[in-house]
Amino acid sequence: MVGLSGLYGSGWLFLRWLRPLRLRIGPEGIAMRDFGATDLVFRWDQIAAVTVGPRPYTSERHLWLLVWPVPGERFALPRTHVVDGHETYALVAVRRLRGPGEVEPVVRYFARRRYAEPA
Repeated sequence: MVGLSGLYGSGWLFLRWLRPLRLRIGPEGIAMRDFGATDLVFRWDQIAAVTVGPRPYTSERHLWLLVWPVPGERFALPRTHVVDGHETYALVAVRRLRGPGEVEPVVRYFARRRYAEPA
C-alpha cells in the first residue's frame, strides 16, 4: 500500500513539473492551467467582474484572482461563495504566481470596466 501511494505521489509531482501552473491575461480574457490540468479559458464576455483581493467570507489575508461570471454563465470550477446573490470563483492564489505584484495592474488594464475594487 505504501509503495502504491509513493508511486501515485511521484506521478503527481512529475505532472506538476511537466505542466506547471500558467496564467495568461490578455485582450481575449483569462486563461489558466493548474498543475497537470487542462487549460481553462474565460472570455471577457463571460465575466461580469474581476478583482484581486482576499476570498470572500474567509479570514485569510492572501490575495486571489476572483471572477464573477455574467448571469447564466457557469465555469468548470468549484464555486467559492455567493456574494450579493452572484457566484464567485477564486481562480488562483496570487502568491503562487511568479511576479505576483504584476497581476493586479495587468488585470485592471485588460478588464477595464469589469475590474472591481476589492471589498
